[in-house]
Amino acid sequence: MPWHGESSRDSCERQRISVVQCTGQNMSAHGGKYLEQIERKIATYRAQVEGFEKQYHHSLETHSGLLVGRASMAEEEDWMEWKGAVVMLEAWRRALQEVLKNVGAAGH
Repeated sequence: MPWHGESSRDSCERQRISVVQCTGQNMSAHGGKYLEQIERKIATYRAQVEGFEKQYHHSLETHSGLLVGRASMAEEEDWMEWKGAVVMLEAWRRALQEVLKNVGAAGH
């Protein structure tokens, strides 16, 4: 979620940096803590994406095609939030894979 006065794009960038910092830390000492944080982020963004899919009864890809050249300001705002949630969900899923890979490598 964007902080007060922060754009969705800035929020995504802030959170992307957080993902990079998280996966760059010492996984053997903090792996469980990071896994919990990442799993919470994944659940949060998955719920947001599923909420939009339920609201509009289709995927973001389909929704994007329907809005070309005719989106209202409210529709554009929803699209931006939805797109941000999809991007962040994928980023946190990649972070999870990286943490699991690093935790597994540290255990060997």
